[in-house]
Amino acid sequence: MKITYRIDAQDRLTELSGDWDQFAQANGAPELAAAALRGKPLPALVSGTEMQSLTAMLLKRAREAGAVEVPFRCDAPDERRFLTMELRRDAEDGVAIETRLVRAEPRPPVALLDARLPRTDELLVICSWCKCVRLPTQEWVEVEAAVEALGLFQEAQLPQLSHGICPPCRARFFGAPTTRPAV
Repeated sequence: MKITYRIDAQDRLTELSGDWDQFAQANGAPELAAAALRGKPLPALVSGTEMQSLTAMLLKRAREAGAVEVPFRCDAPDERRFLTMELRRDAEDGVAIETRLVRAEPRPPVALLDARLPRTDELLVICSWCKCVRLPTQEWVEVEAAVEALGLFQEAQLPQLSHGICPPCRARFFGAPTTRPAV
């Protein structure tokens, strides 16, 4: 799988190609097809102020350094997906972004990651980069451990997922030192 897209100097999506539409459809988000997103500002499509700040910082770094490569996860309910994103400055201060699948690991389905299931108003924070979940104790753990620790196996409805960034990923992107839980 390879997804490519470009943004202009005003951070508007100008081109979406590769497996973009196929990925959106396979992940239950047909409303995110390329035709619906062209011309929209990328930061407006990123949820949460923390992730918007990180997106802006990565775009700035790519424009200043010429290229930035970022490993991240984009899990499906039945597999862990490890990807890498490369951001490269292109003509007229735009940025070309290429996301590639590095590897996928099958796992028993995790309902918490199935966006089609009914949700409560409760929010559960998941790291946008490594997919660890923040427990009420402020500890960040793998999604399977969070489901067990929070007793979500027996819940009729699951909490909504709110995307943020865990301390180890924050350190990786913003430079603050910290230790990383085993992932």
